[in-house]
Amino acid sequence: MRRGASFAAVLSLACAADARGNPESVALRARASIQIYNLDRDQAIETFRQAIAADSQDAAAYRGLATGLWLSITFRRGNMTVDDYLGRVTKPTGPSSAAPSESTKAFTDAVEQALAIARRRIAVNPRDADAHYQLGAAVGLRASYSATVEGSVLGAFRAARGWSSIRAARTPA
Repeated sequence: MRRGASFAAVLSLACAADARGNPESVALRARASIQIYNLDRDQAIETFRQAIAADSQDAAAYRGLATGLWLSITFRRGNMTVDDYLGRVTKPTGPSSAAPSESTKAFTDAVEQALAIARRRIAVNPRDADAHYQLGAAVGLRASYSATVEGSVLGAFRAARGWSSIRAARTPA
């Protein structure tokens, strides 16, 4: 039950719609979200790539791709609970297998592209709420990846330092 709720929360963050997005990209992201929910991760990754092809400036599509890659890595390695990366209370977890290098590079490229697009949008319009959301969600995704895939809780905190750039980008009330 808890895994389902956690997964639903990750999925909703991964696929929130961009209010100004290309309708084709938005539709493809919605389809990919359903595919991820149904554990069709490889199909979802391909659909997110199609969404990127439909709109190369859609930060949510890049973030969705990164989410699909991250979930694929974690499921294939068998580490999808908090205990797997923070350690169990009663016994330590064993080492996880290394993530495939092509998947880690694809994740990094996708999340960095999502961050770059969101930052450009904020630079153009500091009051763009969706751009701030995309930036924050991508920073959070990068931190989650660091904790789950790289096995570094401290690395997750370092990855989350991007929040300071989010606060700095806000406009005064």
